[in-house]
Amino acid sequence: MIGIDHHTVEQIEVNKPAICRDILCALPEWFGLPDAIEGYALGVEALPMFGVAADGATIGFLSLKVHTPSAAEAYVLGVKKPWQGQGASRRLFAAA
Repeated sequence: MIGIDHHTVEQIEVNKPAICRDILCALPEWFGLPDAIEGYALGVEALPMFGVAADGATIGFLSLKVHTPSAAEAYVLGVKKPWQGQGASRRLFAAA
């Protein structure tokens, strides 16, 4: 089993579109349309984004669309397959 370091969830400020593209392209079962992936990649640029890393690489992310100071929604979330089911999404939501 590949471990996720609990201390590597942080807010992402740079390279958000590239991180989004990389992870969504690795998940063709859910994000199989290139135009949709590009739409998400362009959309995350202006939104808050959190990432979780393993072995020095971002393996999952969550981008939020903030509506009010007390309300937000998950705009897009992706975790690469080898790390799914290990709590990465839970950590991302907790950090957000």
